[in-house]
Amino acid sequence: MASTWATYQFSVADITGFKVGAGVRYVGSGTDETGTLDLPSVTLFDAMLAYENAKWKFALNSNNITDKTYITTCGARGDCWLGSRGSVVGSLTYKF
Repeated sequence: MASTWATYQFSVADITGFKVGAGVRYVGSGTDETGTLDLPSVTLFDAMLAYENAKWKFALNSNNITDKTYITTCGARGDCWLGSRGSVVGSLTYKF
């Protein structure tokens, strides 16, 4: 497994506090618990957009932005579980 994440802060019309970010997650291939079923590797992409000032932080985070379908693990009985679908989560934080 390997991952990387980068962010960039910038201003818009002399207003500071904006930030964008992007990341890549790689999970290598594997097998099920019995070693008979091969699980392929997967590469997933994430992104973030945020604005922060002295009291507030607004953020949008997106995981698996391409909504890639992938298998995370398989048990010995042959049941397999899919990874998380693409999602976007908004958050609002107040600092006091």
